[in-house]
Amino acid sequence: MNVSLMTRLAASVGIAAVSAFGASAIVGRHDVEHSQYFAEADLYPALFGLYKTPDGFNDCMGTIIAPQWALTAAHCTTEIGVSGEILNAGFEVDTASGPATIDMVVRYKGIRFGQDRDIALLRFAEPLANVQPVELYRQADEVSKKVVILGWGDTGDGMTGVAKSDGIFRKAENRVDSITGVWLVWGFDDPRHAPARALPLEGVAGPGDSGGPAFIETATGLKLAGISSGQDPMDQKGGTYGVQEYYVRISPLTNWVDNIMELKHPDRDPDAAAPAP
Repeated sequence: MNVSLMTRLAASVGIAAVSAFGASAIVGRHDVEHSQYFAEADLYPALFGLYKTPDGFNDCMGTIIAPQWALTAAHCTTEIGVSGEILNAGFEVDTASGPATIDMVVRYKGIRFGQDRDIALLRFAEPLANVQPVELYRQADEVSKKVVILGWGDTGDGMTGVAKSDGIFRKAENRVDSITGVWLVWGFDDPRHAPARALPLEGVAGPGDSGGPAFIETATGLKLAGISSGQDPMDQKGGTYGVQEYYVRISPLTNWVDNIMELKHPDRDPDAAAPAP
């Protein structure tokens, strides 16, 4: 979604050749049956699609983190409205709670030289009923943690890369390799060359669902640790073994998120949009 914006994002953060399909559609291992990656959307009611492709598949994702708020990638919101302004007509989405209206988008404004936070909050006009929000991951210990990534959209395997779009909801896993600036970073490990590193459902994002979540399992359930933003193909085809993924890191942004959700007019409080420490 939005190739030109993702190109600018790549330039601003200094990530070489970040693909515009930083997404959450799943590309998995070549040696694992594709059906092993299938997931039940009903088990993840906090997730929803923002748009529909011509084929009717979800495009871009949001994760509900409070009854009236969700998180997504900022580059997914450029067609929704101006940051911090009430949407006159509203923006309609389908959630596990039923149809819902987004009445405001708030993009992160604390951009510093050489850094960019591709993240935005979405406010629902009314609190959603019967959907359990996902808690934010607030610890700064993400390196080496296993993450769960989910999404609809294009799929394939590590040998051939992205191959098709079928709209099936999938789940994969990976492990955070490093923290680079504002990003959580991991690679797509080839089970033929790194069998000890490649997880049983090793996978990465594919085209279709930018803004999708990276969850970390905790003693109290899954918590949102990252938002899908971009992928560095490392001079090869996107979605093949060896690519690196970049997810916006949530833990240093929790104060910003908390502050925005407490404000009636997020665009009128300069302190709320200040860079996170």
